[in-house]
Amino acid sequence: MQHPMMFWACLIASSVILPQSTSLFLLAILVILCGCVTVNCYRNAMAGKRLLWVLGIGCLLMLWTQFWLAEQLSHRWPVERDGEDVDLLLEIDNVRDSGNYRSLQVTVLQAPDDLGVDIRRLKLGWYGRKGAFSHRLPVVGERLQGVVRLRALRGMVNGLPFDYEGQMLRKQVDARGYIRSVSSLAPVAANGGWRQRWLEQQQVQQGANVWPWIAGLVLGQQDAFTAEQWRVAQATGTLHLLVVSGLHLGMVCALLYGLLALVIRLLALAGMAVFVLRWQESRLIRALLMLILSGFYLWLAGAGVALQRAWLMLVVLLLVYGSGWRISPLLGWTVALLVILVINPLMVLSSGFHYSMLAVLLLLLFLSGRNMSWLEGIWRPQWLIFVGLMPVALSWLQPLSPVHLLANAVAIPVLGFVMLPLVLLNVIWPGGWFAEPLVWFGDVWWQSLEWAARVPLPILSGAGIGLTVIWIGLLVLLYLGASPWRAALGTIASVVVLFMVPPAVPERLLLLDVGQGLSLLASANGHSLLYDTGALYSDEFSVADLVIIPVLRQGAGVLDVVVSHSDQDHSGGVPSLLKRGAAVRDWYVGQHIESLNSALDCHQQDDRWHVFGNDGRWRFLLVPLMATADDNDHSCVVMLEWFGQRILIMGDLSSAYEQLLVGRYGDELRTDVLVASHHGSRSGSSRPFLETAKPREVWFSAGFHNHFGHPHEDVLERLRQLHISWRNTAEVGAIEMKPDGSVLGMRTGWQPVWRQL
Repeated sequence: MQHPMMFWACLIASSVILPQSTSLFLLAILVILCGCVTVNCYRNAMAGKRLLWVLGIGCLLMLWTQFWLAEQLSHRWPVERDGEDVDLLLEIDNVRDSGNYRSLQVTVLQAPDDLGVDIRRLKLGWYGRKGAFSHRLPVVGERLQGVVRLRALRGMVNGLPFDYEGQMLRKQVDARGYIRSVSSLAPVAANGGWRQRWLEQQQVQQGANVWPWIAGLVLGQQDAFTAEQWRVAQATGTLHLLVVSGLHLGMVCALLYGLLALVIRLLALAGMAVFVLRWQESRLIRALLMLILSGFYLWLAGAGVALQRAWLMLVVLLLVYGSGWRISPLLGWTVALLVILVINPLMVLSSGFHYSMLAVLLLLLFLSGRNMSWLEGIWRPQWLIFVGLMPVALSWLQPLSPVHLLANAVAIPVLGFVMLPLVLLNVIWPGGWFAEPLVWFGDVWWQSLEWAARVPLPILSGAGIGLTVIWIGLLVLLYLGASPWRAALGTIASVVVLFMVPPAVPERLLLLDVGQGLSLLASANGHSLLYDTGALYSDEFSVADLVIIPVLRQGAGVLDVVVSHSDQDHSGGVPSLLKRGAAVRDWYVGQHIESLNSALDCHQQDDRWHVFGNDGRWRFLLVPLMATADDNDHSCVVMLEWFGQRILIMGDLSSAYEQLLVGRYGDELRTDVLVASHHGSRSGSSRPFLETAKPREVWFSAGFHNHFGHPHEDVLERLRQLHISWRNTAEVGAIEMKPDGSVLGMRTGWQPVWRQL
């Protein structure tokens, strides 16, 4: 059965990933094959029955996947109705309050009868108190009646692994937006359930230093830890330990099983042998008890997607164990994989799904049936997971470092055998003896991770053929049962080799899709120039985290960065780049930026060419700044020559300064591509400037349905009159130019069925 189920799982995944027309064509082929096999079975009753079952179930699963996708898409708020105001009754599922960014995740309880779309869950911004209305920030479980401005789920498309629209569809979130007004806000007591009341009681009873561990490790609340703590965990590769998932479920089940075994022993001592015999003889009773207890924990922890996935795998394993079926561990893994994909086919888009399924598979393949000492049982699984998941981590553009291996080798046992038991004991006995040890270990935990994050070990963020060869070699060492010393030497040697050969830098020019902001990356001959860093979303998150840093991890080489001026839609990503981005050789700024005190002022430079290799060079175009110049007119203007193409990047420069450029440089402004000033505002891209620059194309970097109306219709009309074509990142996604001069938008060509165009 193992091979047919893998075949069915592949069919479900292909129905999600492939274009819909290709999926339907594949389905038609399977139907034809089923017909042929059916005819053969009719002629020969014994021949082909198993193949018919395999193909028939495969057809049904593909039909189910298409139906499931269509059903999810029917709930999604359409682009055509983007920006509508709707009066809704909502229940608060989650609240996030992080300084200047506050948001709610809600379930729609009641909507107007004539709405036309059965929306289910929403992600909404909250601007109360300090914003449009005076209501306090709601808490989980409350019901809110108010007017919501609904926005379609339309993500930025930059050719990266993370797909925002697909992830929201997977989580059954149908729209985003913000609350414009609140007419009523019912307290939790009016409609809150037992779980919510218990959570509030726990929060009151627990100390301020204890509650974050309970909220984070048991209840799965993402805001339990601070932004800085999340950053430290990410830098040390221990982020997965703070997200309630299969690891936590396994640890909780192990602790619960140990408690049950202890109770049985106590019953035996009390003379109740009948219970002991039933426990020892009935695998089914043990499996059902663990199923009930794990299901209770799933509900208590909020049933997050990662936890649901882990619980489904546990259910399959417990049912197999309880039934007494003798199947291989690999077959059990395959059944779990198929069940998860049948329930939610879009799991194939989740990085967590890839990590967890591959991690379990590696443990089954390499460690099943192997006799290990207690010491080997600690280090070998950690080394296996680190090595085995390297390709997955790099394919999702996550950095890797030996620090991750060392930190996890210590952190996982500490979490499993110390922290989590202490957390559970504090849940059972709030404010008891175990609170102080938990606080002490918690402080040691964060201090140790902060120290590990500062260890100057190399970071690997690009994949290549060398990584593939080394990865296979390390897996062979694992399979042969290498000793700890050989494993350590092999890993160290591999890291040295990988960093002796830096990853290749792709030669490309990208106007990134960063919403209402600007960021352009040009790479050639192992060098890169980044112009602007996009917008800042909150104190802890910017577009650089979502787009720019992952793109740089694909290969940047020697990097120079120009930040045109201080407006946050151009400089917002600077803090993230300083903390988590690639190493930067030189920073240039058009205005003073507090975090870049040592940066070079572009207006104080000369206009000589900066060369990177034979195929790229760039320079600043300079005009005197007037005393009345506003922030926009401080923009650094860059002329880039890249593989024979000229690209002129204007920042937010106004038409008055465009005329100064025309007066100084004249025909030197001629360009193949003009990155329009100020996202296409009518304050720039004047007709005299366009007539001087004579661009073949104009590129706009603007947000979808932005409230500024960029690019302005006056600018577009000038381009029509001058017969100049244009592209807008809001419409075509990131704009990529190849070395041969060809240009494409990443929203053009094949797109997945859930992409909103």
